[in-house]
Amino acid sequence: MTQLQNLSKDKHFLRKTMWSFLFGSGVCFTMERMMGPGMVNMMIASAKELYPDDPEKQIELCQNHCVFFNTQPTVGIIVPGIVLGLEMERAKTDEIPNELIQSVKTALAGPFAGIGDSLIQGLLIPILLSIAISLSDGGSVIGVLFLIGAYFLICYPLTWSLFKTGVQMGINGAEQIISSGIKDRFISAVEILGILVVGAVTASTANVTTGLSFTFGELEINVQALFDKVYPGLLTMAALGGTLWLIRKKKVTPLKIMGLFLILSTIGYFTGILA
Repeated sequence: MTQLQNLSKDKHFLRKTMWSFLFGSGVCFTMERMMGPGMVNMMIASAKELYPDDPEKQIELCQNHCVFFNTQPTVGIIVPGIVLGLEMERAKTDEIPNELIQSVKTALAGPFAGIGDSLIQGLLIPILLSIAISLSDGGSVIGVLFLIGAYFLICYPLTWSLFKTGVQMGINGAEQIISSGIKDRFISAVEILGILVVGAVTASTANVTTGLSFTFGELEINVQALFDKVYPGLLTMAALGGTLWLIRKKKVTPLKIMGLFLILSTIGYFTGILA
């Protein structure tokens, strides 16, 4: 127990787990799980410290995170930190359910990804690249060295501090949830937040439309225009509902669903059913 209490302040342990997440996420990135392997790699690096005498718990810890996860790694690193903090508290008290940890992870990944993408990919990297390009005039290597050095000097302290903050937030938050008795309500709240985020992302990125039209004499009916008047985004909502049904009821893997979408979109394009 004393060892677990000291882990949140053990810089060697925190650095080891942070780099395990970052390296695992980049090397094993897949369309089905994206940064999920990074989460598993982080749990592998921490399993023996969290459950030193229980191999079964170590296996369960890693298996719980073999699921889809994606965020922006520089700013979003706070989410794996929070998850690690929750897992550390769970190892101490066994009062934190896996459902709570997964809900928190899912709910926070999107918002922090949006912040990180805006600040890092949208602002910092273009600025550093513009400076590096000007320094590389005539083939000079100074621009490349500047880009690598400046990016590391800016992002590493930010990533390290956010990860440590996340671990502490996870521990403190878990203790407050347990002591206040609002665990079930908190799980429901973060699940609702996650659903709202998924709905917002779907509405802003997905767009399923049909090119079907019917002619009756001089009257031409455009099916998509009719749908837009009755319920804008109806086909997109139907596609989302069908996807959730395949995942939850039929247990179809995301990779197979992406293959199905590819086939349906190809057929729909050439037949004119989809536009």
